[in-house]
Amino acid sequence: MSIKTEKVKFDSKRVFGFKTRTTNADEMAGKGRIAKLWRQFETEKLSQKLENISENGAVFGIYHEYETDFNGLYTLTIGHAVAGNDDLSKSDLEECQIVSGSYLKFETQGDSPTGVIALWQEIWGYDFEKQALKRAYQTDFEYYTGPNQCYIYNDVLSI
Repeated sequence: MSIKTEKVKFDSKRVFGFKTRTTNADEMAGKGRIAKLWRQFETEKLSQKLENISENGAVFGIYHEYETDFNGLYTLTIGHAVAGNDDLSKSDLEECQIVSGSYLKFETQGDSPTGVIALWQEIWGYDFEKQALKRAYQTDFEYYTGPNQCYIYNDVLSI
């Protein structure tokens, strides 16, 4: 399958939600934490806890705090972008910042989560150097604009 990509600029966003730390090896071996985190996001009705949700209520899954690359430990935060300067420091929510910069945007094909997982597997083998890019491993994210509509953004550096 050929992957359609687009290099885009993305502005910094403040996202509040729930987080976990995991590895892709654990996720693929059935010892992962991501499915549990998504259940928490759905059962705790995060959108009802936040005011000033931006991006038309889109859901973000942000991969950050990479130990090395996609083979090492990383943190996943699932939540909503918030406009303004809401002080949520006393809530049980975690704040995560999407770094502004250049991203390579991929579009999922198929239902979530199957289509999202399949696309990540293709991204892990994707030849970024063919486009004179390399992954920066600061903030990558999934951007869900609907039940079966997701874009994956990988932060990139020109080489």
